[in-house]
Amino acid sequence: MGGCHPIIPFSIKGFIWWQGEGNAERSLQYKVLFPSLIEEWRHLWKRNNAPFIFVELANFLPQQTQPSEDDLWPAVRDAQGEALRLPETYRVSTIDILGEQEDVSNIHPLNKQLAGHRLYLAAMANVYGDRQLVASGPVYKSVQFEGNQAIVTFDNIGSGLTVKDGGELKGFALAGSERKFFWAKGEIQGERVILTSKDVNQPIAIRYAWANNPIGNLYNKEGLPAFPFRSDNWILVLKAPDFKAMDRAELAAYIQRELIPIDQTIRLLWDKTYRAIAEGKNSEAREMIETLLKEHVKEKILTKALKTLHEKMS
Repeated sequence: MGGCHPIIPFSIKGFIWWQGEGNAERSLQYKVLFPSLIEEWRHLWKRNNAPFIFVELANFLPQQTQPSEDDLWPAVRDAQGEALRLPETYRVSTIDILGEQEDVSNIHPLNKQLAGHRLYLAAMANVYGDRQLVASGPVYKSVQFEGNQAIVTFDNIGSGLTVKDGGELKGFALAGSERKFFWAKGEIQGERVILTSKDVNQPIAIRYAWANNPIGNLYNKEGLPAFPFRSDNWILVLKAPDFKAMDRAELAAYIQRELIPIDQTIRLLWDKTYRAIAEGKNSEAREMIETLLKEHVKEKILTKALKTLHEKMS
């Protein structure tokens, strides 16, 4: 922020942001920090709805081989999407920016023209009002599960969905109740993609392009790639989260994002607790956490998180 402070008095139209790699190991924290940065900048420039256009993390490292890879890059992309809850916030994709002969370990992709062009499209369509431009690739809208099928619908399809290379649709995976993902076969039908997997009889979740360097090839006919997405809200990390390593605010945000209680009474009490923490009312929050722990929370991982948070409130 110190680097930006000298230019705060200057007049602006909006913001363009391309960052996130440095937060790769702190994706949960980024879910909170990134929207907070947007709101802070708008406040400092006294423009509450200043347009903010950001670049989703590019593809990086060796190409995807497993149906769903719970690695750092897809987790940060997922976290970046939280910013879209704010008004006048827009996202562009660079999920396909690496050239065929380019070093996949280069964190700075060479094709800046592609990123620049897509930022231009987003600005012209959303900021300068050229509504005839298609400025976004397909965005996941909803999924309906019927038997062994997943029927996925999209927004921002432009003049239609297509497979970039004209071959087999790639990058989709389905999971059943055991939460293990398997490759899915897909067929485009108008604004929908119909998915099945021989390994999943009753799918309950879908992921697309979920990897550091995914193989997804769903585009719209304007040549813009579909954004990676998941329909589930399962904890992404394969190992148990290290609650003790998180600071108080980060742990509270983790509970709010990932461990929301199912029981409505407990959920309401947690909401009050979370607000107290955000407002710096530590004693009040600590007492409410003690009440929560006496309510016999069913989720063991939530109980563990609350106990650790209680220690941090001391």
